Amino acid sequence: MTEAPIRPDAANTALPVPFVLDTQRAPGPDRMPVRRLFSPERSLPFDPFLYFVHFGPRDVRETDWGFPAHPHKGFETITYMLEGRLEHYDSAGGHAVLEPGDVQWVMAGAGIIHSEIPPAAFKAAGGTVDGFQIWLNLARKDKAAMPGYQMLRADDMPVARTGDGVTLRIIGGTAAGQTSPVAMRTPISLVHARIEPGAAWRHEPTDGHNPFVYVFGGACDIEIANGTAAASDGQVALLGLDPGGVTLTGTSDGPADLLYLAGTPIGEPIASYGPFVMTSREEIVEAIDEYSSGRMGVL
Repeated sequence: MTEAPIRPDAANTALPVPFVLDTQRAPGPDRMPVRRLFSPERSLPFDPFLYFVHFGPRDVRETDWGFPAHPHKGFETITYMLEGRLEHYDSAGGHAVLEPGDVQWVMAGAGIIHSEIPPAAFKAAGGTVDGFQIWLNLARKDKAAMPGYQMLRADDMPVARTGDGVTLRIIGGTAAGQTSPVAMRTPISLVHARIEPGAAWRHEPTDGHNPFVYVFGGACDIEIANGTAAASDGQVALLGLDPGGVTLTGTSDGPADLLYLAGTPIGEPIASYGPFVMTSREEIVEAIDEYSSGRMGVL
């Protein structure tokens, strides 16, 4: 996959906020268009999030998209499907077929092997694929946690409607008095908000949180204590640590769709190598050895 041309790094921790960044949709080697907002090496301004990719939309028959068996260690992965289907297996015994609106939460922790492949029947029949993969860091003390798997079906996801024209799907954490049932080792807020033109969502971030917003449809105005900004489809806005109340107002002809993400920064060193994210080179070498020797299990 091709990385979008945004380069947040350690020097940008004091960016003026709101700070809006552009992304570009580019085809990956599997012919799936993606927007990659950041990778572990450039994730410091987004701490505790490590990696964010918006994949699709594209008809599944037009791509070679899918992820055969591969390892992860040292973080949690979140897959949220807007459209399409994806079948998950892992070495801890997890299995499910994700459908539109579903989210899966994989605790890689001490090490897991998993695969995510479009089901054969879906691949043959065709249909649009559109969704997100997000990596959420674990503190050093939690990187040896037991691997596990959680699935939250669309029908079981808490939904809140605030005022006229705002619908919130609470994927993780709490918003508008609704709390996701997903148990998280690293507590965060993750909300899919749909805001109709002229409507506004006012949210009070948890103390100590470092929020950002990714807009993937329409446009919105963003207001925090330090200032205002406008963001539209394909843009991400960093709001800074403890921005105070956040107000998001729909400004496009149609609804604005966005993800609101926030968590408390972990503030530890990041050492990454492909599917492993640890805190030192020595831990990466150990992870490679564990995978190579089969100690992460088999799939």
